[in-house]
Amino acid sequence: MASTTRSSSLAIAGGVVALAGLAALTVGARRSRQRQVKEEAEEKKKTALYGGLAPAINTERNARIVGLASAFPPYEYSQTQYLEAFLRNHTMTADDEDFTRRVWAATGFNTCSSYLPESELFVKMTRSKYVTYVKSSLKDLALRSAREAIKNWGGDTQKLTHIVFGTMTGTIHAPTMDIEVALELKLPSSIKRLNVEGMGCLTGYRALGLASDIARSDPANMVLLIVCDIRSALGNQLSGHKPGDRVDKSNVIVSALFRDSGASAIISSAQLHDVPASKSRLPLYEILDHKSHLIPDTFNLVKYGERDDAVIHLYIDKELPGAIKKVLRGQVEKLLAPHGLTLDDCSYSVHTGGPKVLEYVAEGLGCDKTRMASSWYCMKKWGNLSGSSNLVVLDQCRKLPKDVVHDQRRHVVCMSFGPGVGMELLLLRAISPEIPVRK
Repeated sequence: MASTTRSSSLAIAGGVVALAGLAALTVGARRSRQRQVKEEAEEKKKTALYGGLAPAINTERNARIVGLASAFPPYEYSQTQYLEAFLRNHTMTADDEDFTRRVWAATGFNTCSSYLPESELFVKMTRSKYVTYVKSSLKDLALRSAREAIKNWGGDTQKLTHIVFGTMTGTIHAPTMDIEVALELKLPSSIKRLNVEGMGCLTGYRALGLASDIARSDPANMVLLIVCDIRSALGNQLSGHKPGDRVDKSNVIVSALFRDSGASAIISSAQLHDVPASKSRLPLYEILDHKSHLIPDTFNLVKYGERDDAVIHLYIDKELPGAIKKVLRGQVEKLLAPHGLTLDDCSYSVHTGGPKVLEYVAEGLGCDKTRMASSWYCMKKWGNLSGSSNLVVLDQCRKLPKDVVHDQRRHVVCMSFGPGVGMELLLLRAISPEIPVRK
């Protein structure tokens, strides 16, 4: 009898344990399902934020470009008008004139813009007149491009936490342009400011990488980035030329190449993904990665400095494009590899350094002109825009005329080069339907 009772008790206990185990399994399964549903909902939410695209690596921290615009001086001239103005102010030998005409023809530019009337192109300025001219011109470009970028973002400027201003058109002048712009736009008095000068043609993408770092560091951060250049004014600060003297070939090249523009961008943190002024309410681009690189043994290939009597002199070695080409492919592949991308997956936004620079980049990467369409278009229409070209080319990617053949990919590699020789690389992913990408 005792044995039977003991057996019954064990059976009941076993049943209770089994039921408890079943209940635990049921609760565990329910919680697992709840977690799965929650994860799926989060995934759908993330996908919705990117216009149906799957989230990229580190999406939770990646910064976004939510506003982007460019601006140009009011007067448009042909390259021929620029050439004739240069020749008017530099009486030279027949050989030097032949060299000058060949350099101008080799730029591949069609038109350019300036704040100067045609009669003042390449006319020597005093240092004080030069400073007044470039500062007023930079401010106009900065304000017009910034206002347009803010307009196509549509957000509250009082939420801007940082302003970064960059230019290669540097002078000894204070207060600096970041302060002038912040006051003119009535930005918060607490806004954190940075004024960057002297980094050359890589300024725009170096500053965009910095803005991305700032935005990633704190969910509340939002950056107004402005990059402007008045590089044609180098032609108003050339060394003196006496009729009959041989021309300085560096002066000829600089005068033929460099022109003017400005561009601005709004860069938000990952948390601030909504774009009020956009029909899709989506950011233009997500910034996936950014890398800088100093090319070995190239320190003397680009030199820029001031001489006596307000003369500015820029030297660019003919070996520069080849030196860039040697390392370009390897550096771009290092940028893409962590993201599972190849060179063929991307289009390229390259600063408008001139035909030789763009051709060497295309050869180094094995891509045709259609995947660099915006760079070629901007170069032909506005010239070498120095560091401001970086954001101008990126902005024009979504504004190309219908007759410009392009092969815009979802992923965009941004690249620029400057004294050092330094290289800046960014990897972006187009999010907004405003950006025409190959399906």
